[in-house]
Amino acid sequence: MKYTTLGKTGLRVSVIGLGTGGPSNMGQNTGVPEDEVHRLVRFALESGINLFDTAAGYGDSEEILGRALVGVPRDSYVLSTKFAAGRAGATVNPEKVVASVNRSLKRLRVDTIDLVQFHGPSPERYRECDEILLPVLTKLKQEGKFRSLGVTESYNADTRHEMIPMAIEREHV
Repeated sequence: MKYTTLGKTGLRVSVIGLGTGGPSNMGQNTGVPEDEVHRLVRFALESGINLFDTAAGYGDSEEILGRALVGVPRDSYVLSTKFAAGRAGATVNPEKVVASVNRSLKRLRVDTIDLVQFHGPSPERYRECDEILLPVLTKLKQEGKFRSLGVTESYNADTRHEMIPMAIEREHV
């Protein structure tokens, strides 16, 4: 397996990661038994994959992944999860973000998440999310709840790819 450093995070990750969303949602949408999903996660680890990406909005994916990683040394994998903020029609609510991060910690069965990300904010809402949520997220990071902060793009909400340059310009993620 090849590895790289993930952006400015300092996290050493496999160039291939295992995502828990998409059409399958860790087997939730396709009827795959959870023990088979656990075998997939273990196979990924045995193959050198150390990056696992999930989100609070992917049904029970965080819980399934958390159960699959029970007994695996925490320093042998990197966890990335996301919270919804800044999508069309959604309010930017700091209390909901704090609750989401705490819920993710519990579901994933860890004390610290390696990477927490804004999940696809629209370009129109990015600055609002950044200004309102960054102080709250900074505090959560200082408390050790997560190591690095990032942002993901949603092509459906940002067909012209306007949000990522905003995030880079502000250097908060």
